[in-house]
Amino acid sequence: MSKAVRVICAGIDPQLLESRRLVLQAAGFEATCVSPAEALKALTTSPFDFMIISVSVSEKDREALRAAASGNTRVIQLHTFTAPQELLALLRP
Repeated sequence: MSKAVRVICAGIDPQLLESRRLVLQAAGFEATCVSPAEALKALTTSPFDFMIISVSVSEKDREALRAAASGNTRVIQLHTFTAPQELLALLRP
């Protein structure tokens, strides 16, 4: 049995985070979608394969999140609204 790919999404808008979580889980990813502060805490306690940083996150928080990500975490910085199919394409090899 293969291990689920773990993704953490950091953002400001709770509705957008929830919709991303649902899209990612439906595609088979283990998704955690939280505020930047919660993402920082999660990154210190658990490894993730990918981190998606929403366009709404401040530059200061983006820098802190990138610094907190382990070397094995691929960081994806979104610069605009990203449709679900585009988001999933970013996570595919």
